[in-house]
Amino acid sequence: MDLSALKQIVDDHLRLELATALGTAKPPYSPGVYALFFERQRVYIGIARGKKGLRNRKRNYVGGDDGHTMHRELLSIIPDKTQRTAFITSNVLMAWYEVETAKIAEELEKELVSIHKPNWNRLIYLSP
Repeated sequence: MDLSALKQIVDDHLRLELATALGTAKPPYSPGVYALFFERQRVYIGIARGKKGLRNRKRNYVGGDDGHTMHRELLSIIPDKTQRTAFITSNVLMAWYEVETAKIAEELEKELVSIHKPNWNRLIYLSP
């Protein structure tokens, strides 16, 4: 996929103005790429594959354990899991782009992460 097409996907779909709080987001049960926003910044670009696709990825963020990237980032600020989960559901936003296959989603995610280098993506690669 060429650079202008990738930029267009981000401009049209993975932007803050289209993002919804994780607590109310209703992404489809299909593969795709998504962006997470925190404090008005795009902090993560990820992939959703499998039968439950984007909806399942959203559920993973809300119900993740302390080792999950998002929970780990917020653990020092909000040590209590219940309070942290409530904070995440209302303060982390999600925008998504639905695609036909997991393979397409994988290619898109790889390219978008390499272009935009969101902070939480880099933390995953730097984590032990």
